[in-house]
Amino acid sequence: MLLPIFVGVYQACLPNRFLLRCLFAAFVLICCGISGGLTFLYDEGAMPVSIHTVETASGVVNSLTTLKFDFYNNVFMLPVFHLVSYFSGFGLAIVYRRFLIESELNKDVEHAENQTISRATRFFVLLAENARVRYSTYLFGSVCIVGSLAWCYPFMANAEIQPNWHATLFSTMAPSIFGIGLTTYIMPALMGKAALFRSVMSCGMFLIVSNLAATMCLIAP
Repeated sequence: MLLPIFVGVYQACLPNRFLLRCLFAAFVLICCGISGGLTFLYDEGAMPVSIHTVETASGVVNSLTTLKFDFYNNVFMLPVFHLVSYFSGFGLAIVYRRFLIESELNKDVEHAENQTISRATRFFVLLAENARVRYSTYLFGSVCIVGSLAWCYPFMANAEIQPNWHATLFSTMAPSIFGIGLTTYIMPALMGKAALFRSVMSCGMFLIVSNLAATMCLIAP
């Protein structure tokens, strides 16, 4: 349902690219705010599964723990909680599609001054041809991925003492940080680079998961 709306807005605003960029940035910020707002409203942590200590009449015995799925059931499974991931994926797909279209059009143009070159095309060409820029993005992306994963530790080790504002900040920023880090590997992979990443992501295990996800979408109510 979201994809036709997103494509329609993109086509309507295509003549005004500055307006399109502003709308996309506004959508992403609003979606991040929705994720953080839901987390703050329900006040049930920020991890789908949290570990809590069991208190007995005689106090804590042998550090007994229990798993709570309140955040998973009430917040994480809401589609609006993942809107920032949807819009970011749509945006990346449109940018890559624009690069492919311009690449096909420029094949038939003899003179370089008559070629259509957008920022998307320049950026993908820069990633493909400049190894220094490409490896710098790998490093930046690795820091983003490792940092967002390390940010999960307080909510896994000491979920009970984490304040609500910390959980809200995590839900607002961590998915976007992880998505930015993953994008720095996806874009070079689309250009035929990042061989290790392409090999891992194209292995049979991920194909099985994608097929199962597609099947669930077809049979879900």
